[in-house]
Amino acid sequence: MKSILVKSTFHVEHGPHFDYTRTMSNEIEIIARGLLLHNDSVLLCQNRKHGYLFLPGGHIDFNEPAKVALAREIQEELGIEVEIGEFLGTCESAFDQLRKDGTFRRHHEINLVFAIHPTYSTASLDSIQSQEDHIQFIWQPLASLKDKTCTPLPTRISDLILASANSSTRNRWISSFV
Repeated sequence: MKSILVKSTFHVEHGPHFDYTRTMSNEIEIIARGLLLHNDSVLLCQNRKHGYLFLPGGHIDFNEPAKVALAREIQEELGIEVEIGEFLGTCESAFDQLRKDGTFRRHHEINLVFAIHPTYSTASLDSIQSQEDHIQFIWQPLASLKDKTCTPLPTRISDLILASANSSTRNRWISSFV
């Protein structure tokens, strides 16, 4: 993977313009994410170490359809089979992740968001457990979603979730770039 040194200025959501110099890779991560609603709540994945929240899912492998990748990731993370439903929208974002050595790794993600539905009784959804040590899952009430920070796109992913939960606008494009 080729790395380049760049200097750029862009607007970060809820903040001023930042001018910074970073070593960053020149690859864009393509990620399939799933929106699972149950009892007026949304299932969110939480990184145990850093605490940030995001929708369940993961990277799409080369030559792998997005829906297949999402089903695979949900099976790996949650140990459940799901039906991949309607495409809800795309979220583009960029963010910095602190490395162990104190430097930052820049991420640029394109997140394809789909509705997901379990293939078994929803009664067992209340006891969902993570199959991976570094993450846990929480049910976040839709009414309080705006209070949480979901990485990527702190409030914009919330807007997509709320719009999808209310059956309003579908196939939205949301970006943290201005």
